[in-house]
Amino acid sequence: MEIVRGRVRAYYAATHTADVEAVRGPAALLSGLPVVAQCPAGFLVAGREVAVLLWSDVDGVVLGPYGANADDWALNGILSSPYTPDTRAQEFHPAGIRAAANNIFYDILQFTAGSGVSGKVATVSGLLTITALVYATGGYYQMRSRLLFVSLRKMTTSAMQSATQQIGSDNVVEYATKATTLTVQEKAGATATNLIIQAKVTCTDYNTGSLFYTFIAGCGAMSSAQVITAAVISDQ
Repeated sequence: MEIVRGRVRAYYAATHTADVEAVRGPAALLSGLPVVAQCPAGFLVAGREVAVLLWSDVDGVVLGPYGANADDWALNGILSSPYTPDTRAQEFHPAGIRAAANNIFYDILQFTAGSGVSGKVATVSGLLTITALVYATGGYYQMRSRLLFVSLRKMTTSAMQSATQQIGSDNVVEYATKATTLTVQEKAGATATNLIIQAKVTCTDYNTGSLFYTFIAGCGAMSSAQVITAAVISDQ
């Protein structure tokens, strides 16, 4: 068994095989050699040099390209890993509004996905902005705004998992100081196809209030996996 350098003479997409001529050594054409699945067709144009593993008894297998070409950058993501970015990267989700009662959780952001394929992974990460506008008895009000980084992962048939990290401190605008808190968390009961982020506002002397929020997402999935979809849940 040895590895030699060869030159592609023909490539057959239907069978993912190639005819290869050894650069040095026997001049005989090696016809119909199988190509490893990880090597994309774009690297198998006629004249391209490839590395070939030859067995001592018969035939062999094309391992992949030998050396680099200027145009390889366009195929690099295909060769280096099976990761394929979702075409909806930087997807913008319009603002949602909730008429919020005091100290009650409301669903504000929902992630859904297909059942997926064993061994495949899908991800979403993005920025969630949320503002609680609270009116207290006596005509007092407070506006509390928060920026959070949200990450979510789906793997095979396991329940989706999320992590939420606050970025910086809350921005607060108020008329008279009130003890107000804003809580954002993953809702219990996440499944392989559904996960919800919820929020609530708590304030002393609460009268009325609202939640305003939006989510800007970057999505991705391993090839052939079901892609996660993010959607704002709103009263609108």
